[in-house]
Amino acid sequence: MELPDTLEFSAYHGLNSQWAIHGDVLWTGWSKFKELAPKTGNAVVAGAVYVKEDWQDTFRFSVGTTYKHNDRLTLRTGVAFDESPVSDATRTLRIPDADRIWASIGLAYQINANYNLDLGYTHIFADAASLDFGAPFGSGNEKAFKGTASGSVELFAVGVSGSF
Repeated sequence: MELPDTLEFSAYHGLNSQWAIHGDVLWTGWSKFKELAPKTGNAVVAGAVYVKEDWQDTFRFSVGTTYKHNDRLTLRTGVAFDESPVSDATRTLRIPDADRIWASIGLAYQINANYNLDLGYTHIFADAASLDFGAPFGSGNEKAFKGTASGSVELFAVGVSGSF
């Protein structure tokens, strides 16, 4: 599988001994993804599931802050805007992608001199994605689907790291 190229610029600035701000800009070369063409071994099925994708390159912008409460506890929060690589004209039910806002919080807790506990939570707010396309085997103005797709995502993370 060939994955898209990415280029990221990140910055971190300590404001004082407790507070810091950080952010990044990420470019992803999604225009490389031209088609969804599963290899099925059956020409009829392969032709029926083939989809021209024609995705666009995107940017993700994020900003956040870190608060060091004490030597053991650090709190973090941030927000990001993530562009969809799919235009209204090429959006499909297979990949009904839309722009997203990520809102995250987390903490790092130093358990002892050797171990840390990290907890994180992110909620992703996805825009409603409009879909309007014709039947693959139809003709004229008949529509296979017209409507919207929407959703949201809850992400939870727990990590324990150690050094010795």
